[in-house]
Amino acid sequence: MLSTPRRIAALLLALAGVPGILSAADPRAGKTFLVISGHVLDPQGRPAAGATVHLIAHRKFGPKVGTTGPDGRFAFPGTDGGIYRLSAEKVGYGGARRPEPLRVRGSSPPGVELRLHPPATLTGRILGLPAKGLRDADLILDGGHVGATGKIAVEAGGRYRISDLPPGEWNVRVEAGNRTAAAEATLGEGEKKVLDIVFPQLVPVRGRVLGPGGKPIARAQILFPGPGYDQGNTEAGADGRFLAQAPQESHAAWARAPGFAPGSVPVDLAKGPVDGVEIHLQPSVTLTGRLLGLQPADCKLSLHAEGAAPLVPDGHADAPGHYALPGLGPGDWTVVATCGAQSTLRSLTIRPGEAAPTLDLDFGPGPLTLSGRLLGEPGARYEVRLERTFGPAAALGRSDVPSGGTFRFAGLQPGAYEIYVFEPDLPGDSLYRRPPLPEGEEIFDFGDSHESYESIYQQKVELPAKGEVTLDVRGARPPG
Repeated sequence: MLSTPRRIAALLLALAGVPGILSAADPRAGKTFLVISGHVLDPQGRPAAGATVHLIAHRKFGPKVGTTGPDGRFAFPGTDGGIYRLSAEKVGYGGARRPEPLRVRGSSPPGVELRLHPPATLTGRILGLPAKGLRDADLILDGGHVGATGKIAVEAGGRYRISDLPPGEWNVRVEAGNRTAAAEATLGEGEKKVLDIVFPQLVPVRGRVLGPGGKPIARAQILFPGPGYDQGNTEAGADGRFLAQAPQESHAAWARAPGFAPGSVPVDLAKGPVDGVEIHLQPSVTLTGRLLGLQPADCKLSLHAEGAAPLVPDGHADAPGHYALPGLGPGDWTVVATCGAQSTLRSLTIRPGEAAPTLDLDFGPGPLTLSGRLLGEPGARYEVRLERTFGPAAALGRSDVPSGGTFRFAGLQPGAYEIYVFEPDLPGDSLYRRPPLPEGEEIFDFGDSHESYESIYQQKVELPAKGEVTLDVRGARPPG
């Protein structure tokens, strides 16, 4: 906060309880003070004294926290112009949030009213974990916004209670060692809902991984695809034998090892433990080809193949302008490659007995153009990002666009794309835990800073084989 003479500080304090006041000036610094003020009400419309108010700003401004007085009023004097999010919370209520960002330009905005919600509650049980697993488990709540964290209590025996929630969509996740289970619920105002978090039943599966002639394959990776986080991952021993704890819903056992193509066998786990599973692997082939159209040619290459197997082989550049992708076998494959901001996707079928398949990957420009107009807040600036809907997230193009302005991305290949719209100065206040961003992007720090990497609008578009596609995209969330 700016340093002020005592008389100016006293004036600001006197005006702090008045919503919608105009700015006051510091005669020493010649700088304008802006005040964001308002009041917090309980669900019945009465002043909510002692509520915590969060003024969330872009990282360069920093977040602020205040407390309402006996009349429910709050004020943040000495505020810079910018875009803010505003929320409030108080024990025994569901948090309140201004639905739209608060845009402060030149003068103090009118007073803001925040009305707390009747508290919603989630209760339930954590099922499927042994006693020790329950003791070591962490319960994590995702959803809502800053100022709507809820009050979490976990009791002995795996029962939990999360109170003081506002209405909205919530995800409750339990992490216990390397196991995770989650469930989702949508809550209305003051609603009480029961939501059990169930870890899938695990079934012991014994077996071995064999190569040609029945020779054991040591250190093979084993996977039992399931419906959730548990996938029965394990590794075969030196004698090729393995013991996995597989989810009961899994219907196949997969294995892979260096020099061998992924292989699988069906399994039936509905009746309990299974013994004697044998997964036979065949020698793999290596896909090779040229890397065409890379700019620059020395960018860092990310390359993998997707097929029927849940195990994804990775490739590498083994010589300038060439790549190798080992670990493949007969079947249909899709090769995805990303190098810097360039991406490409190609498909091929490897026939049985084919020993040296080849496929060139062309990163060069395509024949298509995507253009459009951005409909946003007057005077706002945006970033429009275009991505292919495959492979590692990489922007194929970025464009800074003012509200009402146009964008254009040329040199595109046919296929499916996603348009994302960002407002760089818009603070984020979501409590969802997002995965780390791709290498080269700045990772969001949820502890001390609020900077939005979450798109405010996104749209899918399918580009045909030729021509130009023109569309309107929006730079603001629809009302409500």
